[in-house]
Amino acid sequence: MAYGAKRPLYDIDIDVFKADLPKVRELFLEYLVQDITHEADEEFDLYLMTIKIDGVPVDFDQIEETYYVGKDGQKIRMDPDLSKAKMK
Repeated sequence: MAYGAKRPLYDIDIDVFKADLPKVRELFLEYLVQDITHEADEEFDLYLMTIKIDGVPVDFDQIEETYYVGKDGQKIRMDPDLSKAKMK
């Protein structure tokens, strides 16, 4: 489970830089399910766009302004340096 998510994972999540999000939107415009929007809940606070290809949702989020919510309720900024990402 990524970042301590409690729900079953059923989609693909792709982090992109802010400057690239509009480019990705244009590339996948015909598959767009949810346009770029700000989402905040008990698990995450992020800017997100969702497409669906062959029934599979794909979320693109803006890595520079993405936070996950820790167990204590504190927002924790995700590191935008994608070279530090760890496969788990």
